[in-house]
Amino acid sequence: MDLMERFLRHVPLHVYTFSSDFADHSDADLAPMPGTVIVFFAHNPAVLKRLRKALSRQDNKALLKLRSEVEEVRSPRPATNTDMAQIATQSECVFDVRYMGRTILTNRLLPDGDLLGSAAVSWTGGELDDDKFSIVEYRKRECNVPRLHYLAYKRAPFLSALEQSLVDRIPPDISEIHLGVRSPDPTRTAREICRIVERAAKGAARTRTCSRQFDVLEDLEKAIKTGQISPEATVRELVKARLELMVRTLAPKGENE
Repeated sequence: MDLMERFLRHVPLHVYTFSSDFADHSDADLAPMPGTVIVFFAHNPAVLKRLRKALSRQDNKALLKLRSEVEEVRSPRPATNTDMAQIATQSECVFDVRYMGRTILTNRLLPDGDLLGSAAVSWTGGELDDDKFSIVEYRKRECNVPRLHYLAYKRAPFLSALEQSLVDRIPPDISEIHLGVRSPDPTRTAREICRIVERAAKGAARTRTCSRQFDVLEDLEKAIKTGQISPEATVRELVKARLELMVRTLAPKGENE
């Protein structure tokens, strides 16, 4: 309710492409993960300039130094949703990230003392229109002076041939389903995949041989081409799987940025 009474400011968001060939050897935890679009934000644009320079050069030393500075001044994370809501109410600027009119990240903010913030959304690797990304700020005061500055990257996942064939079938006008997680409605997709795998398992049990993996994949590809499997529903499931993988990867560190 507080945000509804605030002043809106629309900010274009340029998205850079980060190479998926990058070796993930950095301990700084600042490089974009494969299969994500990540937005960095800071009060001081010089911080983002340092980050972009370090990422473009794959400079692990510079990334570690910046990460150390970020951790030194980081505010304690709110323990409850009520605490988070109170912080948002007090913040001068809260923002959403949108793609093609759809909000993909919501109610993000950076405490005054923090150096750098980030927020990531899962991405299937399907085609995106980079010009369709934007920021919507909710400001306490009507002012065109930037309160926050933004830097965004997308990094494609490593896709199997079957996954690539699925994302390639999605029309550009509904490319927003490549981003974020939407719990898919019950579809024939999962049922059809289960039917194919079950048939292969029964055949293996009957003949007492292991079914060859590429036979199952050929059946899946045939089901996709003949419309038995919905590409849209499957891509939504793929987005959800990527998000769950991202969460599991970050979980040992204690929090998800």
